Amino acid sequence: MRVEAHWREVKRKQDLAKHLSGQLEVAKQRREDLTRQSLQAVYHVSAQQTRDWLQSEVASARVECTRLTNELLAAVEAPLPVIQPLPRSEHAGLVWVFHMHMPSAFCRLSRAAFLAQQLLLPVPEHSKDLSIRAPSFRCHLVEHYNQQQRPCTYLAAPKPHPGSPGCVQLHSCSGPPGSKEVGPKHVDEFYTR
Repeated sequence: MRVEAHWREVKRKQDLAKHLSGQLEVAKQRREDLTRQSLQAVYHVSAQQTRDWLQSEVASARVECTRLTNELLAAVEAPLPVIQPLPRSEHAGLVWVFHMHMPSAFCRLSRAAFLAQQLLLPVPEHSKDLSIRAPSFRCHLVEHYNQQQRPCTYLAAPKPHPGSPGCVQLHSCSGPPGSKEVGPKHVDEFYTR
């Protein structure tokens, strides 16, 4: 549903960009014609009012070209991407969904399993040379999953399914890609599936 809404937005921006580029070409041609007429009117001393009118028309044509150029630049910019909250791999995605929507009995079992594994670690007082450190984690996966459901750019009334972290939390050493790093930057770089 979000993908279809995103594609509709891409198509809208592509059509708008095509329309604006046509308008911009017409406005540039008009500006060039008025500039040429203004330069020709300079040689006619008796046509002061015509020269003033042409100069104001050239100025308004320049403003129109600038406005259309800015609108065109905004139109060809790619819309926000749809970032799926789960990994691309189906297996990893199912693990995430299970972990975030795990029944309470499984939550207690997973906590007990982790606690049992911690009991197998050597006690720090007895092994001074042994250093056990966890890597620094950049991404809390449940927060990422819940955050990616929040933006309702392409859905009028989204129905979020928030995950809960439970006692054992999922983290990742690498962070998720930002919305600026995903997808094409120009609307003409989008293609149908």
